[in-house]
Amino acid sequence: MQITWEGKDIIKIVSERNTIVINADKKSDATVLLSPVNEKDAANAFVISNPGEYEVSDDFFYADLFVNKEGKRSLIYKLNIEDVNIVVLNKMDKKIELGTADADVNYENIIDNKLDILIIPIGEGFLDIKEALSIKNELSPRIIIAIDYDLESEKDIKKFHDFKSSFTAISEPQDKFKVSKKNLPGVDDEMTLVILNKTCK
Repeated sequence: MQITWEGKDIIKIVSERNTIVINADKKSDATVLLSPVNEKDAANAFVISNPGEYEVSDDFFYADLFVNKEGKRSLIYKLNIEDVNIVVLNKMDKKIELGTADADVNYENIIDNKLDILIIPIGEGFLDIKEALSIKNELSPRIIIAIDYDLESEKDIKKFHDFKSSFTAISEPQDKFKVSKKNLPGVDDEMTLVILNKTCK
């Protein structure tokens, strides 16, 4: 599969079976849209904007609610694409404690096996650096992709570099990240930060 970051919180994943866009803000050629800004842009895509479990052409999607700092509800996603487990902490702006009874989302309900890729928002208005690092250490994915930061913002630049400094395995910046189950880092390898360039503004 191929993962690209299209700016802000927009992620595009192209699998053998589907083109998946998360937080699409315009019409696209996607076959699956997760939390599109405007469902009128969906065309013939399968839209996921409510909690639940979904299957589209042998790709699997799990959506769970969480409540943000302002009390608004949003979704985070677990995807199983080509046997690779991906969690997208979509719009998350506070850490959800593992196993607490009053949390809207319990990580144990989402991460029921080894997490391969974690996509996490770290820009201003999202997780603070302490929360982001705590989630990284708690979930221990093989690969992390940070999104939703602005390298024209001094605060976001500092946060990105603080986050980056917690890794020893870091990819070169790239426009497209190609990954499959067989080329994931091994379970005993270091967690890798994959740096994606924005592919559009």
